[in-house]
Amino acid sequence: MKNSTPDNRKILKRTLVLLLVALIISGSGFITHEVISSDEEQKINEAINQRTKQMAIDFKQQVAQYETVLSSTATFFNATETVTKAQFNSFVTGLKIDKTYPGIKGIAYLLKTGPDDAVVVNTLSAENGIELKTSVADTKTEKAILYYVTPEDKQVPSGLDAYLIPGGKEGLYYGITENKVGASPPLQYIIDSNPTVGFVLAYPAVGGAPIKLDSMVSSPNSGWILSFIDTSKIF
Repeated sequence: MKNSTPDNRKILKRTLVLLLVALIISGSGFITHEVISSDEEQKINEAINQRTKQMAIDFKQQVAQYETVLSSTATFFNATETVTKAQFNSFVTGLKIDKTYPGIKGIAYLLKTGPDDAVVVNTLSAENGIELKTSVADTKTEKAILYYVTPEDKQVPSGLDAYLIPGGKEGLYYGITENKVGASPPLQYIIDSNPTVGFVLAYPAVGGAPIKLDSMVSSPNSGWILSFIDTSKIF
């Protein structure tokens, strides 16, 4: 997620650009044991720089589309007093993400909870038929609970505190403060039993909370819309 200092979105962009440069170089046949002329080297560098700039533009445009998906889902929450699991699944399914946005590997709703909300969340979730694979720990701390996940995945445990994601807490609060999408540093996840490198995007929601908590009285934000992005699908 977005760290306050330095800007993690800039770090993410630089990291991915450097990675892409490395991939271009390693697959281009430019690395040989032969000596190349300075003129050839200059042309090579210019070609690499041009391609890298274009890939950075493509990456930015693609991520902007993903941000629109998350903000649209947040708008759905903002316009609904209480979003049920069935409503969430129906809305996300209607987006046809797997066909239109292959880089998005599922969308989740994170429930924002206060330090004294663990027991209430566990109890009311069970009463409402929401099975949290991981019970919310009563650690007297604020949390961002993974509440709804579509499509459901056994490898993604509902009830997990997203603050545990590297840079998660800073990024999620950045989203609230700036009302923007926050991005994590590059991460590795297991998707369909395969290690996948990507990052997380999250957008704040101000309504639609499935559980009304006392801690929400002092904050308009009910949680976040989150998604893991598979970078291999971007290009």
